[in-house]
Amino acid sequence: GIIRRSEYVKILEEAVSYIGYAVSQAKTGRYSVETRQLLYAESLMRMNHTNTGNAQAHIRTALANVIRPDFSTWHTFFFNRETGEPDHGATCQGYRDGSAWARGQAWGIYGTAIGYRYTREPSYVNLFKGVTDYFFRRLPKDLVPFWDLEFGDGDEEPRDSSAASIAACGLLEMARYMEPGEGAGYTGMARRLMKSLAVNYAVKDYSKSNGLVLHSTYSNHSPYNTCSHYGVDECNLWGDYFYMEALTRYAGTGIPTGKYGAAREVNEMAQIGM
Repeated sequence: GIIRRSEYVKILEEAVSYIGYAVSQAKTGRYSVETRQLLYAESLMRMNHTNTGNAQAHIRTALANVIRPDFSTWHTFFFNRETGEPDHGATCQGYRDGSAWARGQAWGIYGTAIGYRYTREPSYVNLFKGVTDYFFRRLPKDLVPFWDLEFGDGDEEPRDSSAASIAACGLLEMARYMEPGEGAGYTGMARRLMKSLAVNYAVKDYSKSNGLVLHSTYSNHSPYNTCSHYGVDECNLWGDYFYMEALTRYAGTGIPTGKYGAAREVNEMAQIGM
């Protein structure tokens, strides 16, 4: 059914309240794209300028610490709870601390674009270009990354198709704010990612899978990380979501409905027409 605006506000208030509680209780802090999106959404819907400021501080802190000098990204960055000073970067779901977890790098592309969307801070454009270039220079031939950018063609490692969809969303977001020629270049990059996903990774037989995109990886254990091994090489919720978001952004229209529902119809359109 339809959710009223007041119900959205209540959900956002609860989410933002939980963010504040989680940070206050933790010994260390982590920064994410989803957190700043929640803060901005809540501030815009309630005209809560405190959370607008919080979101802007969140972006500045994240981009100053999560992106390394070579434009690769940390999966997790920790801060001293007492002083608020930066402490150290580490990985949980990447291959090792010094590598670039593919989905984390894709979040860097999406996150810098979202940061620019809300702040128009010129330095975020250069960060976006840097993290995007790092991502693309480490993609295999079919443009869908392995779960960590340490790996490439010839490696027997699982892919993470969700990272390609997330990166495509970020490319299409930032392309909106660039000069036409440069923006078209990033739109073209996004199209190439989505073409590969639609042709090589999208589910073709819905009797065999209830997802949309195959070969995502949630948590792949390695000798150098601390994560548990599950959700490897399968469809997953966020992979399907960002695939749909990217297709919808690319089409520039609302999602159509049809015999098999909106998601399947857009997926089928992509396989035929991209």
